[in-house]
Amino acid sequence: MIALVRRNLGCSISKHSSSVCISHVSVSHFLRSFSTSPEGKAVTTAAVYDVLVKKHHFSPEIASAVSSDLSRFRSPEKADSILTFLKDSCFSSIQLQKFARSHPRFLTAGLEDDLKLKIKIFRDFGFSPEDIAKMSTTTNNVITSSAEKKLIPQLSTLKGLLGSNHEVVALVKRTVWYMTVDLEKTFIPNVDLLKSCGVTMQDLRILLYNFPRCLLVKPEVMRKAVEKVKEIGVDQNTKTFLYAVRVIASLREEIWELKMQGFREMGVSECEVLAIFRKMPMVLCTSLEKMKAIRRLLVATGRYEMRDLLSDPVTFMCSVERRYKPRLRVLEMLESRGLIKKWPPLSSISKWTNEKFFQVFVRPYKDQLGEVCVGAKIASRANDVFCFS
Repeated sequence: MIALVRRNLGCSISKHSSSVCISHVSVSHFLRSFSTSPEGKAVTTAAVYDVLVKKHHFSPEIASAVSSDLSRFRSPEKADSILTFLKDSCFSSIQLQKFARSHPRFLTAGLEDDLKLKIKIFRDFGFSPEDIAKMSTTTNNVITSSAEKKLIPQLSTLKGLLGSNHEVVALVKRTVWYMTVDLEKTFIPNVDLLKSCGVTMQDLRILLYNFPRCLLVKPEVMRKAVEKVKEIGVDQNTKTFLYAVRVIASLREEIWELKMQGFREMGVSECEVLAIFRKMPMVLCTSLEKMKAIRRLLVATGRYEMRDLLSDPVTFMCSVERRYKPRLRVLEMLESRGLIKKWPPLSSISKWTNEKFFQVFVRPYKDQLGEVCVGAKIASRANDVFCFS
């Protein structure tokens, strides 16, 4: 299937790229053609520098470095032509400078057609000019990879798995690494392993779009993660299994042990930690400092105990500053004024949206709370401030 898509994609690109011809010019011909001006006089590095600074507004430092790198192939006209092409292809000024600094050889004659072909391949596949500019300037391996041996096979493999250009574009935009690694050695074996565990392609998309790098780990790392998750007892027939594999695959053994030690310091047994992991594996991605801060804050209220946190592990994943402190302050105010006699379950504080919390614990008491509550800055971020209408 993938091989067939790859052949079709290759034929399609060849068909649409008839106007692009990759030149195979020898180095000696480069030197004869571009080291002298039409009058036979050597073109100085200063000429390239002037083009970069005066026409393309490079910083003096970058222009100097690039023109120095191009000292063997001095062609101001060619550098100008290629930079103009990139600018017309939606490269910003900063991206142009970054590209030229990272890939000065692409500003020479012999690689102009190669560069244009690669950009055309991405455009024909569905990437926007802005996407291509970003990929070309954030990851060196993309633009330097062979079109025939790397770019086309990578796109073909991804399309064969995901089924459409649109999904491939969305994935690569999230993690451009999918265009640089060897998919046949990492991605495909990992996908096959998870499918053998009963994971559907629909569920795999959860990893692809939320944790895309997870499927690019070494196959032996993925295999060990799957084995450990099974050993812990996570149900393979749930999405939790996928999240558990993601967590284990991303944590080195020593980090896992540090997490376990941190829980022990909070009075949580290993059995309790594993129970939490089976229920909410992403908790293990939360820093120990944050978990300890949440424990101190909630237990200090005198309304909640450690067992309340353990019974609802998502408690450890909420923000101290943006969720707990503002809401606890409101509840303390309501209690101090005799407006509530009993605090809500911990799940109400941790899981409710701001709108629901406002409707239940603020709006009914607006008159009694008055300006004290209205003017209080109960959160540091705009979307966590309770606004009275």
